[in-house]
Amino acid sequence: VTAMPVSDVHLSLARWYATEGDAQRATAAYESALAAANDDRTALNVRMLMAWEALRAWDLDRATALIGEAQRSDPDDAKLHRLQAWLALTAGDPNRAFALSTEALSSAAGVEQDAFSRDLLAKAEAERMNFSRAFAEWESALSLYPQTNVRNAVESCLLDRLVVDGRVTGNYGAAASSLSHLLRLPGIRDVEIGARVHVEKMFVETQTGEREAARETYRKLRESRQPPWPPGVISTCLT
Repeated sequence: VTAMPVSDVHLSLARWYATEGDAQRATAAYESALAAANDDRTALNVRMLMAWEALRAWDLDRATALIGEAQRSDPDDAKLHRLQAWLALTAGDPNRAFALSTEALSSAAGVEQDAFSRDLLAKAEAERMNFSRAFAEWESALSLYPQTNVRNAVESCLLDRLVVDGRVTGNYGAAASSLSHLLRLPGIRDVEIGARVHVEKMFVETQTGEREAARETYRKLRESRQPPWPPGVISTCLT
């Protein structure tokens, strides 16, 4: 029996804590994984995973620093291009995100890289108000993600599309359909995805006149729970 590398053990713990919304323990586990990395490639992969989590938490300073460290290790890594594209999106630069996503797609090797690059390209196109292109890329990504092992990829993709349908184009029928699908998927147990889904559910219910349902959803977002909803996600979505 081959023992799992120590760095992989810490990474598994980090992913679990991140899913449970325990950012402090997730960060500590990622730091332990980085310290236990026994080669440059493993250290690079850990740094990129840490950067993804920083972006998920909207910690742009930490994400920028980690991406800078990764770039010094391997500036041509395809995953790094996608990280840079997501950073550009989070920082409010959709044109740079579009350029980086297009570059990442052109060099994508395998289904996972193809799906992720199309997902990012869809986000960039949506920010650039090119909705038909955005939805086409999301459809492509959604058809590819089930062939991969990317955690909660389908859920995140559907959620982004839902936000555009509900908040931008006002297509509440499509938004409700995405909501119904999302609520049946296992990723709803992820504390961040669950919070965002419930916020968008409340928004759609309000816009379609389902006031009682919206109040019930709001109550669920405000009630005490373990693990707690991520405060940054709730405060951002409810403003």
